[in-house]
Amino acid sequence: MIYFAKATSNGLIKIGYSSNPEKRMAGLAHQVKGSVELLKTFVGDRRHERHLHAKFAVHREFGEWFRPAIEILSFIATADAIEGAFEAKFPNRIQVEVDIDLRDRIKDESGRTKRPALYEAAELIKEALDARDKKAGRK
Repeated sequence: MIYFAKATSNGLIKIGYSSNPEKRMAGLAHQVKGSVELLKTFVGDRRHERHLHAKFAVHREFGEWFRPAIEILSFIATADAIEGAFEAKFPNRIQVEVDIDLRDRIKDESGRTKRPALYEAAELIKEALDARDKKAGRK
């Protein structure tokens, strides 16, 4: 699982990987000598973790700890909003579709294709929900 956790002492956000994020919080609290709040989890592996580290590298404070930049916070909030909205509307089966054509038309100031946090969050949520459905025998 990929997780986002916040150290309450300094507000830094850890983007990490753990098979048991809840249990990992205790180790992190010892590491930062304070409490740590689990903000969000996603189904994912070390490849996803590396992708998120690279995506938010400009906000890295040290190691896997990042400043609470608006891009990171909006990524988490967008994921929560999408997940909550779809869960409310389709509690038994959720389909998250990412519009690839629209994503390809969004460019940054230099003309490069940009992947908005909304689409990345939707893709991570889709993977998580597919894994949940597979585990529950719905697929």
